Amino acid sequence: MHNSLEQRIALACRLKEEFPLQSLHDRPALRAAQASAIPPRCFQTAEIRQFGRSHHATLRDLRERNPDLEFLLFDATRRDAYMAERWGDHPIGNLYRRSRFGAMRADIFRYCIIFDQGGFYLDINKLLLQPIQTFVQQSNLGLISYESNWCQLPAPPIASNRLLHPDRYVVQWCFGFSAGHELLGQMINNICLHAPHYEGKSLDNPGEAIRSLTGPGLFTKTVRDHFENQTGHEINQAGIDFHHQLRCPAEREVMYLRQPHYKTYRNQPILIN
Repeated sequence: MHNSLEQRIALACRLKEEFPLQSLHDRPALRAAQASAIPPRCFQTAEIRQFGRSHHATLRDLRERNPDLEFLLFDATRRDAYMAERWGDHPIGNLYRRSRFGAMRADIFRYCIIFDQGGFYLDINKLLLQPIQTFVQQSNLGLISYESNWCQLPAPPIASNRLLHPDRYVVQWCFGFSAGHELLGQMINNICLHAPHYEGKSLDNPGEAIRSLTGPGLFTKTVRDHFENQTGHEINQAGIDFHHQLRCPAEREVMYLRQPHYKTYRNQPILIN
């Protein structure tokens, strides 16, 4: 990770060929998609719309591999406006506004917008080699995958028999759901329920707290609870890292020149008043 001024200067020198930054905007679907319960659109978010040359080329390539998906990119300004308009009076909207880190706001945003509109979410610093819609059947109401990382807490007994990888964290850098899916509604409620534990605290490792509250920690628990209480048959489970189709865009570290990666911070709160 690159946090100190000296490290960021060294990183900027290494990445000098990635400049000038190039802009990325929304893109409509290029062809009609097959009918599906999950709408054919992919939401992404970044603090700004400008990316280094290599990262920008990778994002264009991702779109070319998914011609039947509409791509919607929310920068921080657009994301803030959406959350204020749609969720401003909800407790999750208050938590979004008080989130100290952009990564935490991006976490909250993804659950809210997919709950509202349905579709797929994919992190801007991740890439799937296989077209996203090939991971779902027409009748699927949800799509999840699993991290390669082991989860230290065991899944509930019924869910263990229903989950493809009950011993792993559930990926939240990419998923898909139909609008209004109860799992996402419960995830939003769970964030609101557990957030008071983090109020007024300076945390020695805020990155891990974010992973716990809005990231794969609580998301894994929410998925497990859903499969414990429901059959989960409506959700397709796409193996580890979407059947090992995960890649990371080249030179994506340009994103961290503007602001260091959230995992590098120490002794910071994750919620501000």
